[in-house]
Amino acid sequence: MSFHDTIRQFPSRLDAPRLGMVVAALAAITIGGCTAHQNNSAAVPAPAATAAAATDWKRVKTLDEFSGSIVGKKLVTSISEQIFHADGTSTGTYKGYKVKGTWWWQTDTYCQEMGVVNRGSRRDCGRTIAVQDNKAHVTRGDGSKYIATIMQK
Repeated sequence: MSFHDTIRQFPSRLDAPRLGMVVAALAAITIGGCTAHQNNSAAVPAPAATAAAATDWKRVKTLDEFSGSIVGKKLVTSISEQIFHADGTSTGTYKGYKVKGTWWWQTDTYCQEMGVVNRGSRRDCGRTIAVQDNKAHVTRGDGSKYIATIMQK
């Protein structure tokens, strides 16, 4: 019986015990793979392998590391492109608008003041960044996060 067939057996309004069964079924499938498909070679990776992959991110803690990993390269997301220049300026686009600003290193984080050209800017300090291969994981000062692809200019 497939997972979808199992879910269809439940009434449209789940009471607490049934909801608990659904959550348990989802957890079992997510962690160990579906028992109906145990001979499937594309099984979900074991939690230990997933945890090991998560530790491959390297937190950037110094200006030298930031300069080597980020400065002079283009950080690209689905809605933006940004380049941190060695002179402390940054340029790029956000949702099709040109943006520019400044950045500076502060202890083990970076700060940035950036905005759409001729429309004002906003300052954000306490940003952290971690890198893995060609990816940058950025956590803003407010705690929100995004992942960007690191590309050569």
